[in-house]
Amino acid sequence: MPEVTPDLNRRNFLATAAAVTCACALGCPFAADALAAEDTGPVDVGTLADFPKDGPYDKFAKKPTSLLVIRSEGKIYAPTAICTHKNSNLKVEEGEIVCPKHDSPFDNQGLPKPKTKDGDETPAKKPLVRYAIKKNADGHLVVDKSKTFDKGQWDDPASFVKIG
Repeated sequence: MPEVTPDLNRRNFLATAAAVTCACALGCPFAADALAAEDTGPVDVGTLADFPKDGPYDKFAKKPTSLLVIRSEGKIYAPTAICTHKNSNLKVEEGEIVCPKHDSPFDNQGLPKPKTKDGDETPAKKPLVRYAIKKNADGHLVVDKSKTFDKGQWDDPASFVKIG
């Protein structure tokens, strides 16, 4: 008896592709493990000399690191570079932390500013989470993304490195 296979039309193809994509996104343990390892590993961001003046630095803002380094008020800290509104990668424009998706600006503490540069109300309302950071024996700043600090914990000595 000959084998009968249905014709694969565009609708069937798209439905199958969508189902496979959802299954991988929701249940693929290998993808989840890879993302978890990427998201929480230590990141060597350089030395204090790499951050010579106050302000935000976005050298590590893109994935897989997705973090900022900010020098401010005698401290260096490393908040997430993921916007708290729509999970987009933040960037530094003209010395200001901004979400390119909806123009939400953040100050150098990681707090959302009330207005965008156009004067609109900013959609981001939550502050950026900070990661643990320390200076190692070689004088390098190492960010530990497995340990996070919300705004109420920003005074924790593990959430910043003192300059000087």
